[in-house]
Amino acid sequence: MGASRGRGWWDAWLTLVAVCVAAAGFLLAAFPASGPVDALVNRYVDPAFWPNAPVPPEAAAYHAWVFGVTGSVMGGWGLLMVAVLRGPFRRRESWAWPALAVPLICWYLTDTTVSVLRGAMANAVLNTGLLLLFAVPLAATVRAFFHPGPRRVSR
Repeated sequence: MGASRGRGWWDAWLTLVAVCVAAAGFLLAAFPASGPVDALVNRYVDPAFWPNAPVPPEAAAYHAWVFGVTGSVMGGWGLLMVAVLRGPFRRRESWAWPALAVPLICWYLTDTTVSVLRGAMANAVLNTGLLLLFAVPLAATVRAFFHPGPRRVSR
């Protein structure tokens, strides 16, 4: 696989994942009690807080608000990643790689630590899967930002 073809593949992968993060965030905000949210989040996280009882109605209302705020932040973060990926990252501007990687690492460490400490292991597992979806292409592109090959001089 040629360098330019590989670059396009990793860029497309990252962009797709970022678009999915944005879409999932906005859908989470808009439909906090939907089937997918219940299947992916509530069913596995709620028992960490209510192990022997259903979620109280007050907590369900709180879920809707928290998911609205969280989803909005996820959506905005995903859109910002898309903007960086489609411009500066694609042009291999030196600041673009750490602009994606550093917030991703900070999010992962903070969110996953809080999840583990609170017993929400399902969220920690979900976070790890999402991290890997970003980490693989970021690892594959790091050399293009920090160890560029020899530059051709046009005559």
